[in-house]
Amino acid sequence: MATSELITLGKAYLQIRNYDKAMEYLSQAVMQGKNGAAQGLYQVGKYFLKEKEYKKAEKAFQILADRGHSESCLALGQMCQKGLGRKKDMEAAFGYFGEAFRNGSAMGAYQAGLLMMSDALQYEEVRDIALTWFQEAIHGGIYQAYMQIGYLYSEHTTFQYNGTTRNDAIALSWFLRGALHGDGSCMEQAALYFLQGYGTQRDVKRAVTLFEQAAAKGEPFSCMQLAKMYEKGNGVHIHKEKAIQWYLKAQECGAANGRYEAGRLTCDLAQQRLLMDDKKEEAISLFQKAAEYGYFIAYLELADMAMREGNIPTYKEYLKKGAQAGDSSCRSALIDWHKGKIKPLMDELQPLAEKVDKDPSHRNKKLWKQYVTLLQQMEMTLLDGVADTDDENMWRLLTIWYLQHGADFGKKGKDFLQAADHLMQINESEELLVLLWFYYSGNSANWAGALHGENPRKAAYYARKLAKRGAHGFCHILAAYYREGYGVKQNLKKADQLERKEKL
Repeated sequence: MATSELITLGKAYLQIRNYDKAMEYLSQAVMQGKNGAAQGLYQVGKYFLKEKEYKKAEKAFQILADRGHSESCLALGQMCQKGLGRKKDMEAAFGYFGEAFRNGSAMGAYQAGLLMMSDALQYEEVRDIALTWFQEAIHGGIYQAYMQIGYLYSEHTTFQYNGTTRNDAIALSWFLRGALHGDGSCMEQAALYFLQGYGTQRDVKRAVTLFEQAAAKGEPFSCMQLAKMYEKGNGVHIHKEKAIQWYLKAQECGAANGRYEAGRLTCDLAQQRLLMDDKKEEAISLFQKAAEYGYFIAYLELADMAMREGNIPTYKEYLKKGAQAGDSSCRSALIDWHKGKIKPLMDELQPLAEKVDKDPSHRNKKLWKQYVTLLQQMEMTLLDGVADTDDENMWRLLTIWYLQHGADFGKKGKDFLQAADHLMQINESEELLVLLWFYYSGNSANWAGALHGENPRKAAYYARKLAKRGAHGFCHILAAYYREGYGVKQNLKKADQLERKEKL
């Protein structure tokens, strides 16, 4: 097949993402000496590398590397260095990086220098060789190599080894050269040196300038450093508004906690405004901004302000927002508030329930009405609590409430089972299993006002689960079920085994 046809077919298969066929035809075209196929085959190699089909990727890159394709040499070097599809082989990686450099890639020289860094920090003779590689990289426009040379001389930014002499003044000179060539990392390191006085007199003004230049290059650390300087007054006047803006800039540049730090500081400003008589509205606005930035405890501050004003709906709304955003303090405060609403109802109900128990025929209509009204109030309070918090204890109380009192105020078995099912999704506790066993076994029928739905098969199911968990008394209960054939097939041998297990 003619070479031009091989290229045409290869590119066509590449376009429809049939990478195996594309590799077949493009490889043949490259081996026949057609440069027009090289870039397509390189794309195929990158695809296989991304998909972790390392053998195919290596084959594509090797065909190209054998013909002087520098990017493929770099790719093979990185595969050897990282151990992709083979054992890690630093010697082979170095060879590929050197070949990439000889084929015109300055990045090959940079990568070769990086491979030598560990030894170069310990041995003078290795450092001299690494310097040569980095200088070749610089000549090819790889200006981050200035940073690595600076590290080789640094007394502070690399580990201390006894093997090589260090000099921060020399390190700073290399960082400054990289900064002059526009490398953001070099700007950042030079700024740190001026800020700390490494290898030079401390010069905060120059440090700030270099940090700002590095930040403009998208360096998140520089943004964070500027934010901390303005927040704490480290060599500059305290300016918290500027600090907030730098924290936000840090987030834009990739710092994961930039917005959170901006929120934390915004919350501090809001608290300061609260101490001023005429700054309440500004404080509220700042707390809201802090929450927007991800500092969700600000919702608790807003809730407390609403509570002090007696605005309960707003208080709850802020706590709910904080809880939904994931703030544990807001969630705890919301749960505590609901518990506070439940307790007085519980205290009121207990003596009332005792009076109702002494009047089983409900002759005292006023007493019964008062009792049912209180049960309904408790249900609404519990429903409000579970809706706001989805808290396990709230669901537990509601589930118990329906089981013990549901029949007295018109609830059905489905109400209890729905609450129990939701609680089950949160935590299949032993207590919940006991409640379900009570409901299905019919035992709850003996409780005044309790719901029950006797189902021997399900009662045996929950008794079995409880027995397996070692719940006290349930081996004995399950034994009785097997002896009587209640919800299970009668099995006297199994019953005796369970009785012996209960005694143990």
